[in-house]
Amino acid sequence: MNTDRAQLAALDADGMHNTQRIKYEYGEFDTVKDQQTLNQEYQERRLNEHNKSLFEKAWVGNMSAPSIIQTRSETHGDFTINSHVSQAIKRAVRAHGKYQDLHDYQREAIDAIAGKIGRIVAGDADFSDHWVDIAGYAELVRERLKK
Repeated sequence: MNTDRAQLAALDADGMHNTQRIKYEYGEFDTVKDQQTLNQEYQERRLNEHNKSLFEKAWVGNMSAPSIIQTRSETHGDFTINSHVSQAIKRAVRAHGKYQDLHDYQREAIDAIAGKIGRIVAGDADFSDHWVDIAGYAELVRERLKK
């Protein structure tokens, strides 16, 4: 993280105006990205949100909230149990090690994976989407580590 601050200082000193600062939880600037990278990430995120929204509208259609909850509970299990498991994992991860040193995308992946583990434990452990999602979040982090 100190390297990123040094990069930021160097870029600011050189007068490069084509950078964007990403602000993290504690009001510190930990990463410098060029505008093209930020635009690409923004477009990918928007496209993913749009596609997810279209999928959910097509799948959910005119189902009522109770109907959706009932359908999802078959694979996701009891929400209270899921919540307890997910939150216990998140608390354990945040309380130990170097959690605060992780990038936001790494922390987000850990949180999402914890939620998927909660669904596995509370719901249908043989529902392959849970496992595919965990692999997907891990892959998203791996891709960013290669950059």
